[in-house]
Amino acid sequence: MSRNQAPVRAWLCTPEAAGQLWPLAILCHGLPAAQATTTEHGYLALAGQIVAAGFAALVFNFEGCGLSGGRLDLNAWRQDLNLIISAAAACEQIDPRQIHLIGFSAGGAVAAAALKQSPAAIKSLLLVATPANLAEILPSEPEKLWRHFAAIGCVPPDLPSDLKDWYAGFAFDTTAALADRSCPLGLIHGTADETVPAAHAERLFAAAAEPRQLKMLAGGSHRLRLDERATKLILEWLVNEWKD
Repeated sequence: MSRNQAPVRAWLCTPEAAGQLWPLAILCHGLPAAQATTTEHGYLALAGQIVAAGFAALVFNFEGCGLSGGRLDLNAWRQDLNLIISAAAACEQIDPRQIHLIGFSAGGAVAAAALKQSPAAIKSLLLVATPANLAEILPSEPEKLWRHFAAIGCVPPDLPSDLKDWYAGFAFDTTAALADRSCPLGLIHGTADETVPAAHAERLFAAAAEPRQLKMLAGGSHRLRLDERATKLILEWLVNEWKD
């Protein structure tokens, strides 16, 4: 898949049985903290568990991450996800009425933005360790943030001419995107999250319209996809929300 010039790599995982339309979970990863390695299976492991439960899962790399080209840019990420949703809805293996977004950290903020733009296409939204406002947990100096992502290969080493515009793309208020949505919303957050304080989940829950659910995991850290309790909640959410 591609948007403009930058390719977006995606993997669609489905059960082996053929001849039916599958409900789909689209997994939206967060901002990378370190350079990707070949030994870290990332979200494909979670996708495998979703498929084992009898559902389809789509894993992809946002622009500037993993095997995707381009530079890391939150404005581009929103376009990437809209492209992914449109392509998934057109896939002959997928039930277009059953597309569910699962966003992790910054990927949750992007998922909420996609929901605001295309509410009819999304059956449910599940946010895991997602900030209420992404800008609050990032460095306040644009150059410092750029240098961090340059060090792990997500952006070029040289500062761009549009640095301020690039940085402004991270100032997304997730609470505003949740206030008027109609699809079911789930929130999962760890009480010991070292990156996104647990208070962010409480703010999101307070701002969101019904229907909504919040699950706080005692002692849970930021990388909840590695927490078996979170995985169990994700699967339970999908099974329940996939019922017509």
